[in-house]
Amino acid sequence: NSVRVYAGSRISGNRAAGSSGGGGIYISTAGSILEVVESTLSENVGYMGGGIYSSLAGVLLDRATIQTNTATTGGGGGINIYIGNGALSITGTTIISNSAISTAASAGGVYLAVPAATIVNSRILSNTNAYAGSGASYGGAGIVQSGGVITYTDTTLAGNRLSSGGSGGALLLISGGRALFEGDTSIYDNVARYGGGGISVDSGLFTRRRGAVFSNTTTTAGSASYGGGGLHFNSSTATGILSGTAVYGNSTAGSGGGLYLYQSALTLVNSSVTSNTTTGAGTYGGGGIGLNWPLRSRSERMT
Repeated sequence: NSVRVYAGSRISGNRAAGSSGGGGIYISTAGSILEVVESTLSENVGYMGGGIYSSLAGVLLDRATIQTNTATTGGGGGINIYIGNGALSITGTTIISNSAISTAASAGGVYLAVPAATIVNSRILSNTNAYAGSGASYGGAGIVQSGGVITYTDTTLAGNRLSSGGSGGALLLISGGRALFEGDTSIYDNVARYGGGGISVDSGLFTRRRGAVFSNTTTTAGSASYGGGGLHFNSSTATGILSGTAVYGNSTAGSGGGLYLYQSALTLVNSSVTSNTTTGAGTYGGGGIGLNWPLRSRSERMT
């Protein structure tokens, strides 16, 4: 079984009422496949997965546009994908200006709970999440990755916003997931309230091979776990490896303008942490790096 949306097709202005997901497309049959190629899903509304909700099906997005869709209660304003054993591939796709409008939601743009996936040459831009909880372990404006192993290659995450609470402006990594960023992948101009204006790792491994994390912001102080304008590692099960990476021009009202580690571990290899700032008063410090757990670094430059 399959659904194929090809060649300039448009799915727009649809609504799934009540507790139904997938304002634009809902697919939930194990072994089925959804393909969206050179087509647009826009202005759809659903309980979760405003544009697409997929449970158990394989999903392929190729040169697609997922734009201005809304999740009213659950996560994934643009896309919500849960796959038991299917494949997920996103290539050359723009996911832009989607929103999760519930104060208890996760992921303004994309919610992924998949065993493995690749995201290549795509853009996750200007998505918003209205999550308003006080914890630093929830939120995610651009992407929430729950478990799994996902490789992000030559992909941009920019301009995503958590307006009222939560962590992970660009990406929130939870449930022991592994996120590998490689190639020309940029993370910039994202905003979170509590932790990780760019990236927040609550549980899992974040690996970055070259590239930059810059001009991201967290806006709130007040807790030992808040901070990390650029990157935020929030537990003893959160780890990171940055190789050939520049972290610069990020800011926080908490601790660690560039990076903040709360009971976490980070390895820096041939990386730079420069021109980051803390703006909070009182005991909040670490313009470049704030931590309360061992840091291992080699060939690191700080200014």
